[in-house]
Amino acid sequence: MKQVGTALAGTIVVLIGMATVWTAPRAATNGDSSLDAIQDSRVIPPSAEATAQLAGLRSKIQHIVFIVKENRSFDNLFGTFPGADGATSGFISTGEELQLGHATDRTTRDLGHEWEDAHLAIDNGKMDRFDLVQGGNLGGDFLSMTQFLDSDIPNYWSYAEHFVLGDRMFSSLAGPSFPNHLYTVASQSASAINNPNSFPWGCDSDEHTTVEVLDKNGAVVRQPPCFDLPTIGDTLEAAGVSWRYYAPVQGPRDVNL
Repeated sequence: MKQVGTALAGTIVVLIGMATVWTAPRAATNGDSSLDAIQDSRVIPPSAEATAQLAGLRSKIQHIVFIVKENRSFDNLFGTFPGADGATSGFISTGEELQLGHATDRTTRDLGHEWEDAHLAIDNGKMDRFDLVQGGNLGGDFLSMTQFLDSDIPNYWSYAEHFVLGDRMFSSLAGPSFPNHLYTVASQSASAINNPNSFPWGCDSDEHTTVEVLDKNGAVVRQPPCFDLPTIGDTLEAAGVSWRYYAPVQGPRDVNL
């Protein structure tokens, strides 16, 4: 998982994580004063000097690169990052608090991160059932309760030290890849909540492929995984801005990358 990243002049690189049901053990609380303060914040118009500085910065930007990674949470990668709102321990379904173990570069199995796994782990905000997700704990290894150290991911760590680290970044949808991929390009999932039941996904799928969708009444129904949504590509093209999308070639999947 150690990857080399380069910062190019005139290029902004944004790392996005999504579809994660890994260690996020902190429980939600009602009446969170810090949350109330954020919600009650006022927008202050920028000064003329700040506006000029922003315009100067924008004039130098040639490319914006979004690198989309998945199946990792903030605490799994940066829970030990100094000064960040991270965690190094968490509660499990028995009520016991565990220190997070040391994650391996590649996992021996994929952890459950479907809609059902995510909501099981979150447990209405208690964040104490990550050990119960599919594959979360086999033979007492508590794979779902592990995290990396700075020495494991030096390049990611360097990005965090030199640029911005979003320590309160969460998946758009508490679930797997497909709906979160839709959020990445369309800011919505068309109410899809899970992965389709066979490959390929999307409008290239055959007539037998369906995906779970929440209808307007909150009931789960199945329908073909093909949606007509306005995307970021549509917006860019309308503005005359070129864009490209890169992905691995179709073939055997390695969920542990």
